[in-house]
Amino acid sequence: MVSVIVPLFNSEKFLRKCIDSILTQSYRDIELILINDGSIDNSGVICDEYASKDNRVIVIHKENTGPSDSRNYGIRASKGEFIYFVDSDDFIDIDAVSILVGSCIDNVSDLSIGDFRKIIGDDKSPSGNNRTFQSDVLLERKDIVEYVRKYLLAPNRFPLLTQSWGRIFRTSIIKDNKILFDPKLRTFEDVQFNFSYLRHANRINFLDKPLYNLLIHTDHLSATMNLAGKPDNLFGYREALNTAAEYLIDTCDECTVRKEVGQAHVRYTIIQLIRLCMQINSDNSKSIHKFVSGLIREQRLRDGLRFYSPSKGESVIIPTFLKLKFTKLVILAAQRHAKKRYGKN
Repeated sequence: MVSVIVPLFNSEKFLRKCIDSILTQSYRDIELILINDGSIDNSGVICDEYASKDNRVIVIHKENTGPSDSRNYGIRASKGEFIYFVDSDDFIDIDAVSILVGSCIDNVSDLSIGDFRKIIGDDKSPSGNNRTFQSDVLLERKDIVEYVRKYLLAPNRFPLLTQSWGRIFRTSIIKDNKILFDPKLRTFEDVQFNFSYLRHANRINFLDKPLYNLLIHTDHLSATMNLAGKPDNLFGYREALNTAAEYLIDTCDECTVRKEVGQAHVRYTIIQLIRLCMQINSDNSKSIHKFVSGLIREQRLRDGLRFYSPSKGESVIIPTFLKLKFTKLVILAAQRHAKKRYGKN
């Protein structure tokens, strides 16, 4: 059996399409666990409606604590041999579960990952995984380590481990090793979960076949990154990189891990500083300035800057100002990059 876990919050606009795509799967041996995370629209009613018609549907109503905690509720309630996460505004192809389970069993893999489509309005585009893989790939442990190291060097070019949805996990690995999402994280919680899981996985496979449909909202950037009121929420990569280091230290020497994770720390800091500083306004400028001033003095960032050198296309000026601890110039440079990249002041 496959436990399909769907956390949801105020998802009434998309929820029926999501649920229908799961319950009409050609693979019938599933349980659908819907976690209503304190919705104030009709999402909870819709969930109960489906549960009354299909005994494979389990509904959990809870107070709003975020998607990570909701997924943890689903993990604890799951009874399937496999776990498959779906976000409530997305939907999956009719054979998605069947293909992934079959591939996982045939390849004796611990994680089976399908490709996905990005859907923006009426347009569909590739996932970005095709930058790395142009065909089905089976990765042994040494190959996984190499992929993780490439991801740390260029995370945007190696996105395979940045999501938890659209892939089949073995429930035994999750439960036996007490792997859960960190409820404190509002960003990079999927990365942290994946690295925790990989510590106990020997083989993963990627299918060069889109099975998952990721809905990109027109306000996706502002909806997911508008965290200026709580800027620390944007910097969840710190915990994720701790987990990545724990994974790599099992197979790589400590100096190499420190260098590669340190460079990734700087790289992520710059990316998130740009996203944070594009949201500066008269109401939050003082608090963001205070946050950035503290951030650039953190010892872990200082250590990472010793190893960091920008790759082609990456900012040269921001890491220079970070090294010099020039808070105002870091913010100005980040705002300039934000305007160039996102069209924002």
